Amino acid sequence: MRRLWGALTSLNKAAYLALILKLTQPFTFLLDAFFFYLSRRPRTTGKFPPILFLVGPPRSGSTITYQLLVQKLACAYLSNWHGVFPSFAYRVYRHPAPSSLKNYYGYTPKMADVYEGNEFFRELPSLSDVREIRIYFSKWIARINPKGLPMIIKNVGMYPEISKVAQALPESCFLAVKRNLAGNIASELRAYHELGTFNPIPEELRQISIHQDPVDFACKQITSIYQDIDRQLNELNPERVLMWPFEKVTKDPENSMEEILAYFAIPFTNRTQNKIPLPAKPPVKPLRQEERDRITDYTRSVQKSSV
Repeated sequence: MRRLWGALTSLNKAAYLALILKLTQPFTFLLDAFFFYLSRRPRTTGKFPPILFLVGPPRSGSTITYQLLVQKLACAYLSNWHGVFPSFAYRVYRHPAPSSLKNYYGYTPKMADVYEGNEFFRELPSLSDVREIRIYFSKWIARINPKGLPMIIKNVGMYPEISKVAQALPESCFLAVKRNLAGNIASELRAYHELGTFNPIPEELRQISIHQDPVDFACKQITSIYQDIDRQLNELNPERVLMWPFEKVTKDPENSMEEILAYFAIPFTNRTQNKIPLPAKPPVKPLRQEERDRITDYTRSVQKSSV
């Protein structure tokens, strides 16, 4: 309930658009499935375009990084149109993405802007066979990217499945966005105070009440997700993986995008040469001093234990 109230009182266009999408999806997805059944279906050849997955914990800066990449490059990506008509969105969002980098906890304010696309990953945890996973991705990628453009996809909830996806899709690469741990935890805790929940929740924390000690929960949640991502990515060929600090993105977004793309050597073409300024930081309600002190003590203990 607090999440709904927080969105309604946020005066944020991205929050309102997210609510509209959630309310209309049962109807629009039904229409989409009906017209897809009647339409000429795209062929699933089993071949995949190059795919760059963005991974990271919530509040790590992955959404802004995602926005920067798709606004600079001619690529296929999940837009808010896919949250309405997933099979036919590609007919609408062919034009350059909007220049705004605003978002509300991962939700974005314009229809052509990036979309988390949880519906496209919902069945992934139940799949274990590599062939099943490849077929699963093949079906929905053929629907959203019939032209075979290089793809950029970001979904914070898919992180437990990185190893499976990497094995099933050898065409894929992974960009892990990493933020200063204390700043990441503090941002996630502020999100909890506004929305009343944490998401995603690591499996080992699902039996713990999120409300009993939110500071401790935020610390464990963000640390656990980083550790899980690092463990899985360290098992892959280093040429498929790049760890990138979000602080570098905010300091020099243009050079960051160029360095990221040069590393992966994916055949992207420029969508625009225009420089996209980062938005001003929105005013946020500060954490209590006790909360800040506990986060500082926690991150210091993590740093000491990792030495």
